[in-house]
Amino acid sequence: AHDPADFEVAERHNLPLLDVMNPDATMNENTGPYQGLERFACRDKVVADLSDRGLLEKIEPYLHSVGHCNRCQTMIEPRVSLQWFIRTQPLAEAAIKAVREDRITIIPDRFTKVYFDWMEDIKDWCISRQLWWGHRIPVWYCQACGELTVSIDEPAACIHCGSKQVVQDPDVLDTWFSSALWTHSTLAWPDDTDDLGYFYPSSVMETGYDILFFWVARMIMMGLEDTGKTPFHTVYLHGLIRDESGEKMSKLRGNVINPLEAIAKYGVDALRFALTTGGSPGNDINLGKAKLESSRSYGSKIWNASRFILQSVDAEALKCQAWQIEVEQPPFAS
Repeated sequence: AHDPADFEVAERHNLPLLDVMNPDATMNENTGPYQGLERFACRDKVVADLSDRGLLEKIEPYLHSVGHCNRCQTMIEPRVSLQWFIRTQPLAEAAIKAVREDRITIIPDRFTKVYFDWMEDIKDWCISRQLWWGHRIPVWYCQACGELTVSIDEPAACIHCGSKQVVQDPDVLDTWFSSALWTHSTLAWPDDTDDLGYFYPSSVMETGYDILFFWVARMIMMGLEDTGKTPFHTVYLHGLIRDESGEKMSKLRGNVINPLEAIAKYGVDALRFALTTGGSPGNDINLGKAKLESSRSYGSKIWNASRFILQSVDAEALKCQAWQIEVEQPPFAS
């Protein structure tokens, strides 16, 4: 109950799942004498007890990958819990068909294979999250009969027994579930509005390749399921902006570039030029001091060459208003 691989083995062989941990990472009643111990203290205690009983053969270092929270870097402990799932395969089949029939084109084309690999091996989608914000799961539990009431509007009573002792599920929907509805929910769907008729389907969806599955594929699935139409006919995937060494930028790593500081130091045109050169669909851009400096230098050369030409041209040639350019100072910072 605390490892994905072990969980799959238990599923295949109908083994009972034994949860030994409380939500606060302390041991629960299933751990006997270790109940109440914090997880790391419990591990040390188990090792000590094994050693005291002569059951510990040896201890040696072992490196392996352990999941951590990307915000606070706390070690994550997998646990089995009750969640809400969507059976995604029927939705995926329609979305796969839409791309195979060229009703949706993915640019660059190499990501079409990535799309098919994900969609053809898709698993059921866990849509419930234990967060403080988001859209609440529209399910109410009856405290009297134990049945569920699913409703768009808050029910006054249980639809099964009439009891008013109903409590809404505290979980919220996965962010990507809400985002998957974006193409039509923002147009007042399910109402047949003028906006929905005019703006849906749209034309081009442009986004980063890293969320092709998280967002794009789910917009296609939900759009087809809810409206019967593909939400757009083209998916254009751009690359990511990385740091000079190719690492993904993040506030946690501290390798981000503040655009306001870059503009103040190198000029806005240098930043624009650095971001637009060398970029092609689906390819990343490494951005750092060296590229910003070279972009500023290139811009200064263009500015100096333009100033030389304009100053050398006879004044009569500049009568056309389109050529009346005031040259005072370069747009690039010094």
